[in-house]
Amino acid sequence: MTRATMLLLLLALPFATNAQEYKPIEAQYRLYSGSIGDPMPAGQDDAKLSLAITGEAAEEIFQRIGPDREDQCGAEDGSRFRARGDGSVVCQYSLQNGYLCYLGIDLLQGKPVNASVC
Repeated sequence: MTRATMLLLLLALPFATNAQEYKPIEAQYRLYSGSIGDPMPAGQDDAKLSLAITGEAAEEIFQRIGPDREDQCGAEDGSRFRARGDGSVVCQYSLQNGYLCYLGIDLLQGKPVNASVC
């Protein structure tokens, strides 16, 4: 192997691990129609997706959507609440349960929708 090849490999090494790579995620989902507060079975004319994300992914999302907001649901002491935009990204942290984030998407329109009741 030539010195030039070795140098190119060493220079390329930092780019070998892409920060944009997909990572595993801990999540559950719900398909529904209507509103998240009164969900009905998803249909052909109305289908929404709510993702409930926990673990490391939820913590990363929580850290990026700050700052904290007042929790309208009256959560326990020590808990924190964050939301973005129209409520389509909502995260909470509690000492008891850790991080939890909800994401809401209208599948037929491709638009964000409220992700949780609170």
